Amino acid sequence: MAKKRKKYNIYPLNTGSCNGCDIELGALFSSKYKLDKIGLEVNENPQKADLIIITGPVTIKSKDFFLKALKSSDHLKGIIGLGSCAVSGNLFWDSYSISGPPDKFTKINLFVLGCPPKPEAILEGINQVLELEIKKPKVIVPSGFRGRLKFDSEKCIGCLTCIRFCPAGTITAKKDSKGLELEYSYSRCTFCGMCAEHCPTRAITLTSDYKMIESDKKKFITKGRTKK
Repeated sequence: MAKKRKKYNIYPLNTGSCNGCDIELGALFSSKYKLDKIGLEVNENPQKADLIIITGPVTIKSKDFFLKALKSSDHLKGIIGLGSCAVSGNLFWDSYSISGPPDKFTKINLFVLGCPPKPEAILEGINQVLELEIKKPKVIVPSGFRGRLKFDSEKCIGCLTCIRFCPAGTITAKKDSKGLELEYSYSRCTFCGMCAEHCPTRAITLTSDYKMIESDKKKFITKGRTKK
């Protein structure tokens, strides 16, 4: 008799998302990836959740429901913060309607960054948290896809054009005795590409690296220093 496959229930929890991440999560559970055949299923009952996937920052109106859902989970194995908003609040981090990012209220096991993340990155995050042996699907990254940042300090002239054109305020600059240091906190990035497009020396580029997965969100920071 064949061994019965273990089933894992995934509970998606939207705490104020724009639905961009939810669309990609929905795409992951479409027939293309056949996750039901490896035991991964969406379940709308948080009490039965093995894994909770949070999308969005935690808004004031969603906070109570969010906390109630966490408390009702009987055998939770982990929580994933999905997308830039679930890491930092993204564009809305200082909005009057935001209570804070999810990890202000509970431990997040893994952050999958993106605005929104690709389905394959979400699957990789699920695989890491649940410690599954999932065969990785073939990934085709479309031309022009904007992923992880690459900063070339040799090309940077310190003009700060990137800061002026960034709509999310993700880039900061600090002058000291050694010159100018730029800090790019791409956990607050919308990946619009304006910084790279307007950089006169192409010191900033957005690569096609879609796997932005970390357990420590402090690692979503890239620093670069211009020459004095």
